[in-house]
Amino acid sequence: MRTSYSNAGPILAGRVLEVVTSQPFEEWMQARLFNPLGMHDSVWTVTEAQRTNRLASSYGADGVTREPVIDPPGRPSGGLNTTVVDLAQLPRLMLARGNLDAVRYFSSDSARRLETPATSAAARGGLVHGTAPGNVADVAGQTVWYGHDGTIDGFRAAARYSTELDAGYVILTNSLSPEFEAVERMVRTYLERGLAPTEPQAVSMDAEKALRATGQYQTLTPRRHFLAPLIGLTQWEGARFDGERLRFRQESLVHVGGGRFQGTGQAAPSTILLEIAGRYELHTGTGAYRRVPAAELWIKVGAVSITILALAGSIFYAFVWGPSLVMGRLSARGGATVRALPCAGLILAVSAGLAPLIMLQTASFETLGRPSPGGWLVYALTILGPAAALIATGAVMKGRGAGRAVMIFASLQSGIALMISAYLVWGGWFALRIWNA
Repeated sequence: MRTSYSNAGPILAGRVLEVVTSQPFEEWMQARLFNPLGMHDSVWTVTEAQRTNRLASSYGADGVTREPVIDPPGRPSGGLNTTVVDLAQLPRLMLARGNLDAVRYFSSDSARRLETPATSAAARGGLVHGTAPGNVADVAGQTVWYGHDGTIDGFRAAARYSTELDAGYVILTNSLSPEFEAVERMVRTYLERGLAPTEPQAVSMDAEKALRATGQYQTLTPRRHFLAPLIGLTQWEGARFDGERLRFRQESLVHVGGGRFQGTGQAAPSTILLEIAGRYELHTGTGAYRRVPAAELWIKVGAVSITILALAGSIFYAFVWGPSLVMGRLSARGGATVRALPCAGLILAVSAGLAPLIMLQTASFETLGRPSPGGWLVYALTILGPAAALIATGAVMKGRGAGRAVMIFASLQSGIALMISAYLVWGGWFALRIWNA
């Protein structure tokens, strides 16, 4: 129905292949594809001799800091150790429509299917270019570039081709330097040098439909699905229509008919507006976004704002009652429990939401993929957060002797902590094992 990037899909496909052929995936690929193509320098598992004498070292963005070489276990989704010359055989094979150097690998119809989305709502609606089986069409240029790219700690790769130009390219780097994109732009500019810039022809759009479709959009297809609850609170994409022009995701696209939109300089339409089950959605070749109702938008913005204010107020308030606790002045004013537990509950509930994000931003691929101290801390916080919210609520309900203002603020703290916890549990964040997410 919608396109969402998935590292799990190729792994499942590889397992199906193993069951059907009764042969390990790596062996089948070697015998049926790599050997006939002459890809003799491509291996899934590196021997110690190859690691010492052949394998490139990997570096961070500065080109100096060494990165550990990762050997992903889910090999159908990455982890092939290869060379530029070997990898170039795959674009050549696609350009030859499956018949390369007098060897038939698949039919020309199969080649077209590998380039053409067919099942998604966007494809059925007329968006021809997008994500096909393992093959992504990039329309941001003078021609459509098919292929795929990949990134892992210390390495980046791209293998793409254009059927219009009958040409392709492969780029491999052993650093995460942003110069990768610069090199790719230079290669494309050179290969596209004989093509005239594309100027999409505008087609008028129904003004009432454009008005109804204007608003804030959120992704329906996050790459990490377990992040959907937080993405639903924090990431918004405004869309507005100016005559036949759509302004969305920092792009200005022209309506070219059928709800499809194309940017100046794009080789083909990149976005389509669909109405599904009474809701407007904007689909690109790689994802989909839904229009958020105004009530939901303001509820979410209000909830986030109140949480931030309550958290700041709790920290400030702790500096007020903390000294009184040390000096023994709280016993006659309701005690510390009704103050400390709601504060702790709110902080732990917020921490349960922030800790996975911090780990995703700071931990290496290798650390994220297996149990680690950081992973167990996330696991613990996503249990402690809801538990602390419940304990805080109980403390407020049993509170005695505290002033009215203290009880109101404690109720607000515990209520927000419960709200956050319920939302995270609903999103699957209770006892979160990030290495399985």
